[in-house]
Amino acid sequence: MGMKKIVLLGSFMLCTFLIGCKKSAPDTPATIAPIANAGGDQQISISGVDSTILSGSGSAPPGHTISSYSWTKVSGPAQYTIVSPTSATTVVKNLAQNKTYKFELKITDDEGRVAKDTVTVKVNLLPNQAPIAKAGNDTAISIPPASFMLDGSASSDPDGKIASFQWAVVSAPVPNDHLIQHPDSAKTLVQNLQLGTYQFSLTVTDSAGAISQDNIIIQVSTPPEANAGVDGTVFQPDDALLDGSLSTSNNIGTHYSWSKIAGPASFNISNPAQVQTLVTGLVLGDYQFELVVTDNAGLVSKDTVTITVKPTRPLLSVQLVPFKSLSAVSQIHYSAFAGNKAVFVGDGQHVDIYDLGSQTWSEASLHEGRFGGVAIATLGNKVFIAGGNISSTDYTPTTTVDIYDAGANTWSTAQLSRARGDLAATSVGDEVIFAGGYNPYDASYNTVDIYNNTTNTWSTSSLSDSKFALAATALGSKAIFGGGFFSKHVDIFDNNAQSWKTDSLVQARGNLSAVSLNGKAYFAGGETGSSLSNVVDIYDGNTQTWSTDFLSRPKSGFSSATLGNRIVFFANAGTRVDILDQSSNTWYTAELSQPLYGATIVSVGEELYAASGNQVWKLVF
Repeated sequence: MGMKKIVLLGSFMLCTFLIGCKKSAPDTPATIAPIANAGGDQQISISGVDSTILSGSGSAPPGHTISSYSWTKVSGPAQYTIVSPTSATTVVKNLAQNKTYKFELKITDDEGRVAKDTVTVKVNLLPNQAPIAKAGNDTAISIPPASFMLDGSASSDPDGKIASFQWAVVSAPVPNDHLIQHPDSAKTLVQNLQLGTYQFSLTVTDSAGAISQDNIIIQVSTPPEANAGVDGTVFQPDDALLDGSLSTSNNIGTHYSWSKIAGPASFNISNPAQVQTLVTGLVLGDYQFELVVTDNAGLVSKDTVTITVKPTRPLLSVQLVPFKSLSAVSQIHYSAFAGNKAVFVGDGQHVDIYDLGSQTWSEASLHEGRFGGVAIATLGNKVFIAGGNISSTDYTPTTTVDIYDAGANTWSTAQLSRARGDLAATSVGDEVIFAGGYNPYDASYNTVDIYNNTTNTWSTSSLSDSKFALAATALGSKAIFGGGFFSKHVDIFDNNAQSWKTDSLVQARGNLSAVSLNGKAYFAGGETGSSLSNVVDIYDGNTQTWSTDFLSRPKSGFSSATLGNRIVFFANAGTRVDILDQSSNTWYTAELSQPLYGATIVSVGEELYAASGNQVWKLVF
């Protein structure tokens, strides 16, 4: 038997026979081992992500399939996690910073043959990125309630996690009055907020110790209060004035917006973004306008006002018939009729007196000169001229009351309890009552001085509030004081009961006019502080109820008087006169041939007289 020797060299087999020799067949593809491919070596940089992907999908088993994969760590730190060690591709995470790992991929094909490959992963560390603090958007709130939720939950960290939150106050209108409930929470309630501006800071710290800060400003205020004014009436062809000036806001930069929300289609708001604006092009009907008030903190309030447009009132003719030249030219006049005598009081000390019986004129002088702000009232034969300004330049008031006895044609003086101008006076029973007033060096007053003509004594009382430029009239046993800057209160003094009660006008206003006729008291026109009024508040003494009517146009500082069953609401610096025929409850208008400035009117017997400048006119309707 012969011997043979077999030598394996690479993929070739050589046969050497000592006795005989035979060449074998070449290898087939099925005999080739699989090839493992763990991918190229990697360098990764950790910045919030501590992982990478290992992929053996490039491994090739020619003619066969891979039945299993196995990933293992060959070298490197103990800190690591292979998420899917038996998958072709896996995530390896939890890698240590600034370290090098070597991972091995072992594959096995369907015939059990094995191949291996390794991949090196070098882990580098990027610098830590600071977190991003977000304290929220600046905002405005109204109180109540006096609290706000601070919310920093939108804060983030691009390469890690936020480890801590810290809220603090930067500035506050009232130090140490607020309370941050949980200053170390992402969200926390801050309480006990006061009116004003707060600034809070949020500091966030990440897991690497980096910090970031953001601030939020909280504007705390009461919301604005829109006031579109009282419902009104205009008469064709006049325009309407929309007045929102009584709206209130704690913030500057308040914005106004007027719009029509109901009524006829014909109208034009001249300046809808102004607090006051005219509305033109009106037709008969009821209009409703809305005022939206927005402050600079974004807080909003709304109010509506109704404007009724009525036809033009009937026109009466009136003539100004010159009657008498006064002793001096005056800017402001006051008048009264008592004891068959008409008394005209002008600037300074000038007094002109007309005796109706003898139809003669005489002159007199006040104890001291007056330049406006006077109150005048009558009781029996006496005329009381009280308070007022004794200076034409600085409005210094006086306590003096000049008393003219028309029957005896004598003068005397008395003193108010305090010096003041722009007070009001009327008489009821045997008492003359002087109420309210103003002193530019002090304030407005609620002082009431009461003169008892029977006992010739004085006493004092008080109105419900301090005010000046109010109006007064008497109705039966009651003295009624209404309005004044800036009040809508009505104070009613019952002379029989010697007691006071209060009521209210529909609109706060001063420089209004008051007059009474046949059991009703009328408080007409005036100023609201920013505009004129045409409102007429009517008090029925029998039913003790109020109703409302309107002058044909707004006006203030005018005089009123009665003539028979008519009430005449005169003009001041204009020509429009309003007349109410009480018997038929019919309103009329009349136009003077010329404007009269600082005018007064007074009923003298069956005639009506007006004084302005240095002239007295008889009014003939």
